[in-house]
Amino acid sequence: MNNLFKNSNSKIILLFIILICLNGTAAAINLKALNTEEISQIKLFENPDAGQRWQIKVKNPELISLLSEGYEPLKKREQLAGEGGIHSWYFEAAKKGAALVNFNLLNAEAGSLVSQKTYLFAINLLTREIAVDEILELKLAENPSTGYRWSLIESEAKILELLAADYQRDAAGPESDVEAAESKIEGSGLLVGRGGIKSWTFRGAAAGYQRLSFELARKGGEVIKTVDYLVLVE
Repeated sequence: MNNLFKNSNSKIILLFIILICLNGTAAAINLKALNTEEISQIKLFENPDAGQRWQIKVKNPELISLLSEGYEPLKKREQLAGEGGIHSWYFEAAKKGAALVNFNLLNAEAGSLVSQKTYLFAINLLTREIAVDEILELKLAENPSTGYRWSLIESEAKILELLAADYQRDAAGPESDVEAAESKIEGSGLLVGRGGIKSWTFRGAAAGYQRLSFELARKGGEVIKTVDYLVLVE
């Protein structure tokens, strides 16, 4: 009876280990920055003769599209068949945003997943990469005397935790009357004082990615500038 109990426990533990191996490790995300209408090429090794082929899934087709793909066998002296080759894909960035493309290498005969790769395309976005629990500080120049201030547009994602937001005036101190006179906003008659730095401090709370948008505007006024970041946390 004890042996049966031990054997059953061993099978359960073994099954648990197998499940962890299959599901516990997510594919690493490869971050690529693109501008709209820019072309990006992805190349991966593939061996169709061994029954292995890559399949892709574009999760944001409105942001990025597959233009073409092709396969070229490796050229070796012996010209032996079955040694595999290079599979290439060409993607075009359509508009601003974060686009995710998954690549799955499948074994056709076994019907199993051999390998997986994920590419995150940051289209017209500034990019940053940090580790979980690492601190990220973003800084933007701000001059409150103009009436314009930066504000963070919160994202629904909880990958990043905002720890602090701070403003520090330029350490050079107040402007002289001459400097102030030369700092008039054209056509407004408003004197502009010395500006400073607005900063935000984030912690990488979980693995994943999150978009951060900052808008420069007067209170209740029109936004005159936007800065967008895509932050990858691994």
